[in-house]
Amino acid sequence: MMGQWLTICRKASSSLTVSMGEPICSCCPSRPGEIKSMVKDPFDVLGIAPRFDVNATEIRRAYLAAIAREHPDRDPGADEWGSDDDSGPAAAELNEAKRTLEDPHARAVALLARFERSAKPRGTSPGGDRSISPTFLAEIMEVREALEAATDKTETLRWRGWAQARKAEYARQVGEAFSRLTPAQEPMIEAERTALLAGIRRILNEWRYIERLLDPERP
Repeated sequence: MMGQWLTICRKASSSLTVSMGEPICSCCPSRPGEIKSMVKDPFDVLGIAPRFDVNATEIRRAYLAAIAREHPDRDPGADEWGSDDDSGPAAAELNEAKRTLEDPHARAVALLARFERSAKPRGTSPGGDRSISPTFLAEIMEVREALEAATDKTETLRWRGWAQARKAEYARQVGEAFSRLTPAQEPMIEAERTALLAGIRRILNEWRYIERLLDPERP
């Protein structure tokens, strides 16, 4: 199984030295598969039921309600946001949660992390696998080269349209997969659930590269 997937550097896009799960370049001091876990879950911060198909109106409504609850004017004795209650989310946390849930890919990553935490033994970190298939890696590098070589706006728009369509397809696939994990569905055996979570992770790994293709400054 390990030989079917490559782990690649987050920063480099060419002249890659491939290694199965180990550091592969000087700019990656730790294992490239490791993901820095979020401090707080954005669904919990905004009080939104965790699901992928949450809409923008619900996110904004929950955000405004949370901002109103945390506003220092509600408690004249509080010197700053959340200072009177360490358990309450501060304004920065609310803003970050809102940004995360408004972004479909970031929302999917956060939702997957919840499922992975519940599925993994205590003490293990979710989201460690950032591997992608060699076929996709070759495809995305070809597209990137084509974009860089494009000499007119029509060609650039064509490739960006390709990326947007791919992004939409990933969102559809992820949405369908998450719907199978909801409590309303038939209970899954553990092996099936694990395989489904791994499949979502691989889709998100590829989706991340499409997002960076559209926005090179995206973290």
